Amino acid sequence: MKEKVLRWMGNIIIFLLIASILSLFYTRIKHKNDKNYVPSVFGIKFMTVLSGSMQPNIEVGDLVVIKPIVPKNIKKGDVITYRLTDNIFITHRVIDIIHDNDEYLFITKGDANNIEDDEKINSSQLVGKVFLVIPNGRYIFYFLKKPIVFTFLILILLIIFLGGEMKIFYLKKGGD
Repeated sequence: MKEKVLRWMGNIIIFLLIASILSLFYTRIKHKNDKNYVPSVFGIKFMTVLSGSMQPNIEVGDLVVIKPIVPKNIKKGDVITYRLTDNIFITHRVIDIIHDNDEYLFITKGDANNIEDDEKINSSQLVGKVFLVIPNGRYIFYFLKKPIVFTFLILILLIIFLGGEMKIFYLKKGGD
């Protein structure tokens, strides 16, 4: 029974890895064709930090992982990513919230900046809340962007999956 559970867990993990890699491939193609599209995997967005406005907490080259969030759940001190015009994305800390009827406006500031941002951010500009920062994470995406690496990852995952299935088939037939 334990072996069956482990096998199912292994299959689920392999399936999720393959689905994630295929999703990354899809988002890469979609982003290439539509610059307004923010790449995501299962709703989670990944972006590389390009400026030092959030130093020392978030450095240039760090990868921020962003989850969707309902505007009313954002609190002072949260780090959010939002979209300005011309598809410029900013990741800054919320320092104040203005609630007017059903609309939320966020006043933000970069940790390294002396003054708050000029413009108030409305709910429609919100991309999400940063929930994870991966130091120097940009290298992960630079690595995964290479077609040979992507193909290699898919092949390795398929070999692992098929190897596990072949082993189970062999054991059921009476082999060692």
